[in-house]
Amino acid sequence: MVTRASTDHVPALADAFARGLRNQLSVQTLAAIDAENARRADRSCASHDHLDANEVMDDAFMAVMGRAPKAASDADAALINAASDAAKAAGYAPAEARR
Repeated sequence: MVTRASTDHVPALADAFARGLRNQLSVQTLAAIDAENARRADRSCASHDHLDANEVMDDAFMAVMGRAPKAASDADAALINAASDAAKAAGYAPAEARR
């Protein structure tokens, strides 16, 4: 369950996650990930085909929350999922690459 306190962190975590992907992948790869994600009918993300996106999210979580995510925490998992969904929906490629 995502609590109100954690929902306040969703935009910052989503931004940090997307920034982490942008720092590690080319614009062309990010655009390909966005295109593949648009074709998928599930919640999976094509970023995992190019790197360990879980590590990128862990780094983003640490930067935003000031601690590592707790493996047994439903709240942390819900926050990560919400931020991942938000970042994926916004697209990873810079806006100019999506035109």
